[in-house]
Amino acid sequence: MDNKLEKLILGYDILFPYCEVPNCLDPNDLQFAKDCDYYYDNSQTYFKEKLNKEWYIHNGRFMVHLNDESGHPGYFAIDKKSTYDIIKDRERGKNYDWYYLIEAYGDFDNFLGLSNSNTQPFSEFIPSHTLNELKNYNGKLIINFAIDGGLSTLKVDRLYECLLNLNIPKEKIIILHNDFNLEKLMKPIFGEYMPILIHYCWSLNSKSEEYFKKTHQDEFHFWHTADRKTNYSFLTNDECKDLSKKTHKFLNLNRRLRIHRIDLLYFLWKENMLDDVLISYDSKLFTHDGLDMIRKKLSIEEWNDFYHYIVHTSPRIVDYYDIESIWGYGFETKEIYEKSLISILSETFFYEESGYLSEKIWKPIAHGHPFILIGPQNSLKFIKKEFGFKTFHPFINEAYDAIEDGNLRMEMIQKEIKRLNSYSLEELKKIVEQVIPIILHNKQKLLEYGKKSIPLDYVHYLRITGKTEEAEKIFNKQNQLL
Repeated sequence: MDNKLEKLILGYDILFPYCEVPNCLDPNDLQFAKDCDYYYDNSQTYFKEKLNKEWYIHNGRFMVHLNDESGHPGYFAIDKKSTYDIIKDRERGKNYDWYYLIEAYGDFDNFLGLSNSNTQPFSEFIPSHTLNELKNYNGKLIINFAIDGGLSTLKVDRLYECLLNLNIPKEKIIILHNDFNLEKLMKPIFGEYMPILIHYCWSLNSKSEEYFKKTHQDEFHFWHTADRKTNYSFLTNDECKDLSKKTHKFLNLNRRLRIHRIDLLYFLWKENMLDDVLISYDSKLFTHDGLDMIRKKLSIEEWNDFYHYIVHTSPRIVDYYDIESIWGYGFETKEIYEKSLISILSETFFYEESGYLSEKIWKPIAHGHPFILIGPQNSLKFIKKEFGFKTFHPFINEAYDAIEDGNLRMEMIQKEIKRLNSYSLEELKKIVEQVIPIILHNKQKLLEYGKKSIPLDYVHYLRITGKTEEAEKIFNKQNQLL
């Protein structure tokens, strides 16, 4: 790889000495600067306590993996310039391509101005001089939403309205996303104004890198702050082959109790299966929509029995006690995988339109677990076709993956869990024994991505800068490393 690649130039409206301010910040929120030492990354608590709102934009640093631990350039440098300097350079005859990066934080509702705490969309805060550069000169707009997901028809419709009002040519708009369903969702709404979409599975990139580094450097920590460092590890290949320590048939980890997770929890409770599952849940993390759904679904008697059981047994924890504060990286407990046979994996979304896959889908792969996925339709199909992983059909009936209707898909998943639970622990061990070659294949595939002899971020650099043919020499159309 050429170490002298041109820099990826990112333009920012405000650059402080130690930190860029994310583009599209409401000018009224600039008051954070004095109290946070002009360092936006330290302002999250300030936004909550002083401004009574969540972050709606942030500095995701989506290509930080191209740099080493101290931030020095790896394969190429990312250069950050003020839009003022970029305009002056152009006026002096120094022309170059540059990118105006906008990074949505968390729920896309805040970013689009669809929430009660934030009613103005990002598009209202692009300065006129920056917009002029994007429309008429060398700037291109990048909207990065690869870290999160959850786009719906309503949100895509609002995004279309925002972009249409900006009147930036569609070929100068790039949307980085981690949603295999997004193009299908956008086409009916955007029509001829379809921007450039680049699918960037940030969760695979980050989880595989963590997995590789932790298995090759025991002292490695995903988090650098002392309060987040934990002693954690992943199951080795030999430990995956050893089924003698298995005491439970299933493993199911829950944090935020969304609708589909409550569905599963109710099913396990009703079928008297909870003793067969190593499970984490906390009634304090019930979501409002989840509670509303289950109340409508059950009779008053069923609801009372189920709800009181969950409350009286909460918190039920098998990994990290404070499950509200943990994140999907840097918090791994291999013992719970060592004690259980099959993960019942609850992704972030299930009933929604989103095709977003988080780090959750890669965790059982790293620990050598077969899994049943409670996630978006065609998720298994996607990770097989796009990334070369294998799944567990026919040992696990995965026909559920193709079912569009969420209720029917959930019914089939529950039916399969019930079928597998009908086996004794020893019988289920024999089934898992047969899929060990698949388990080892997946672990090796994850290591290959984590090793990054050709970084995935570099591939996306090529795609962003229009060097599609060069990208495909590294990554073929099925996204397999060549």
